Amino acid sequence: MATSLQNETPDVKLLLLEHLRVLEEREQRRITIKEFAKRIGYDDKHFNHIYNKRRPLTLEHAERFARYFDDLRFYDAAGEPRPDENLFMVQAAWKKIPDSVKRKIREEIAPYLSDKNDD
Repeated sequence: MATSLQNETPDVKLLLLEHLRVLEEREQRRITIKEFAKRIGYDDKHFNHIYNKRRPLTLEHAERFARYFDDLRFYDAAGEPRPDENLFMVQAAWKKIPDSVKRKIREEIAPYLSDKNDD
């Protein structure tokens, strides 16, 4: 997705509008805010409070939006530190990763976990 300088604090409403426009382009039709909210998993009232800044963008909301849109700028908008991009990518894809690959990942990181206990 589009990137911005990390020291600039993006506006959550503008980020959401950006993603709404991308979705509308992809589907070649107008999408209401109510439908958009439903797709993200919010009821429209709760979403509107966040969208119109009547409710602060919490870390929980930032994580949810960031994962849904694959856009770490939502952490910036919430004033929260961004997670490691590699970890974020693995977490976002974890449900889609085959069990055989998950086992390989566990095997690869096992030595590092035991090293942690040695510190």
